[in-house]
Amino acid sequence: MVARFAFAAAILTPVLGFGYLIQITYTADQCFRTASFGGCANLRTNLPGMLGAAPLQLAAPFAVVLIITALAFGAWRVSRVDRDAHRAAICAAGHAMLVAPLTLIIGPVLVAPTLLLVASTLLISGAKPRDVAGALAIGTVLVIGAFAATLAAIALWGARFGPVPLGAQPMWLYVGLATALGIAAGCLAAGRRGTPRELVRSLTLAYAGFGAGAVAASVALIPVMYPNGRLVGLGLGGVWTTAWTLPAADLVAGVVVWRWGGQFTWRAAFAATGFCAVAFVLVAVATVAVATRIVAGDMTPPIPLLPSTSTSD
Repeated sequence: MVARFAFAAAILTPVLGFGYLIQITYTADQCFRTASFGGCANLRTNLPGMLGAAPLQLAAPFAVVLIITALAFGAWRVSRVDRDAHRAAICAAGHAMLVAPLTLIIGPVLVAPTLLLVASTLLISGAKPRDVAGALAIGTVLVIGAFAATLAAIALWGARFGPVPLGAQPMWLYVGLATALGIAAGCLAAGRRGTPRELVRSLTLAYAGFGAGAVAASVALIPVMYPNGRLVGLGLGGVWTTAWTLPAADLVAGVVVWRWGGQFTWRAAFAATGFCAVAFVLVAVATVAVATRIVAGDMTPPIPLLPSTSTSD
C-alpha cells in the first residue's frame, strides 16, 4: 500500500503539473530599444507562442514541476526499495514546499499527489492506516480553517480600516506558505518519531508562529499605516516598513512557539526558526517567479463575507 501511494503520486505529479502548464495562458516580457527610445511590452500567449517569443521565461514553472516530479519518484523508490522513513519524509517535505508556488497560483491541481506522499510517509514510519487517516482528516480541517480565518480577517480588516496594505493576495500567500512549512515539518517529524500526530502538531505550531507574528506586526503597523483610522499611502517607505516589521515579528514568535509549544531547547528553537525563515523566503521567491509568467487572475477567492466587503482588491 505504501509503495502504491507513492507511485500514484509520482505518476500524478507530472501528469497534472505539465498537463496544466501546457494549456494555460502565459505572460511574455518583450523589451525593445531603438536609437531614440526603448521599452517593454507584455504579451499574453499560449505555450507554443511562449516557446517562440520567450522560451527562457518558461524555466521557473517547468523547473518547479520537474523538481517535484523527481521528489515524488524519489519517495516512490525509497518506499519500494529502501523503506527508509527519514528519506521518504525528506522527499515528501520537499514536494510539499515546492508544490506551494503552483498550488497557490493555479489552484489545488497538485494537492492530491502531495496528500498521497504525506500518507505514504506516515505509513512507512510504522503508523496504522486508521491513525494516518485520522491525522490527514484533522490536518485538512486545520488547513481549511486557517484559510477561512484568513478570508474573515481580510474582510474584517477591510470593514474597519479600509484597504489592506499591499493588497489581500500577500496575506493569502503568507498563510499558504506557512501551511507548506507546517506540512513539511510534520512529514520530517513523523518520519523521525513514527507517529502521524506529528503532522497535526507541526501544522498547529506553524499556524501559531506565523499567526502570532502577523498579529504582532499588524498591531505595530496600525499607528504608522493608519494614523487617522484609514490607510495612508507611505509609498516605498511603507512597503519597506511592512517588509521589515513582519519578518522581525515572525522570528520572535517562531522562537517562542518552538521553545514553549514545541518543547525545543532555546538553541534548537533558534535553529528551527532560522531554517523556517530561509525556507519561507526561498519558496516565496519561487512563488513570485512562477506568478510573473502565469496568467492566473486573483489568487484570493472573491467571497463577500460582510456587507459591502469582498476579499478581492
